This record gives sequence, structure tokens and C-alpha cells, in this order.
Amino acid sequence: MSVKRELRSDSARLNEFEDKLTYVRLTRFLLALRRQARAREVDIDEELDARIVGITMDRYALNLVNLCIDDWVGKKKWAALEHATGLLVEMLHLLWYPSP
Repeated sequence: MSVKRELRSDSARLNEFEDKLTYVRLTRFLLALRRQARAREVDIDEELDARIVGITMDRYALNLVNLCIDDWVGKKKWAALEHATGLLVEMLHLLWYPSP
């Protein structure tokens, strides 16, 4: 079996909703963990902190969250919508309350 065919068969098994929801949940958890560590004044490596901000606050991530919110409102997936709006709130906290 060629690599191209194998990739096609693997991508057919992906569940777009579940993959997006997993991304949203994981990112929300990590941003909340970072925010709480900052509030408790836990020492965080500055380089690691800058990477976290850079990875989670790029144009792709923000666009993905907005598309998920639009899509899940239309499909009435309220539990998933709660996670997506929670991630958006965490992203806004990251912008509104920058690192000291």
C-alpha cells in the first residue's frame, strides 16, 4: 500500500467535530493553567511562556475558534459551544492581562 493511499484512508477516519473539540478543550485547559500559575506567581520560564502565547494566539487559532462558535451555534451543540466560548474568554484574558 502506498503512503498516499494510507494517508487518504487515515484522513477518512478523522472526525472533524471531535478533533476540533479536543483542540478547543486542550487549549482552553492549558491557557487557564497558565493564567492560574501567573496569578499564584509561580515561576514560568519566559521563553516557554512566549511560545505558549505565540502558539495559541496566531491568526489560525483565533479563526478556528470563531468558526467553531459559528458552526456549533447553527448545529445547536451547546456543550461544545461552552468550551469554545471558554477558550475565547481565555484568549481575551491573555490579551487583556499581559504577563508582568
